[in-house]
Amino acid sequence: MLNNRVCRLYSQKELWVEDVKKRSFGPTEVLVEVARGGICGSDLHYYQESGLGPIRVQEPIILGHEISGVIVNIGDSVVALTVGDKVAVNPS
Repeated sequence: MLNNRVCRLYSQKELWVEDVKKRSFGPTEVLVEVARGGICGSDLHYYQESGLGPIRVQEPIILGHEISGVIVNIGDSVVALTVGDKVAVNPS
């Protein structure tokens, strides 16, 4: 199984790009090959200030949750999407 690369923040201004193993996905999930990704203002606050307002980084977090890509695999129960669909992921 190939690895994914993640941008993981450990604490204020301590950021590492790491390889992690891909996990299997469940029957209601899809696998998206990321074409583009970005960081948002919250990510910048986490990096620069170790948090945003009262929220503080307590453990390592992966930044860059705003992505788009193409579905490359789907779970058995997924009916509204198909392999090859272009998607933008809702970061909520």
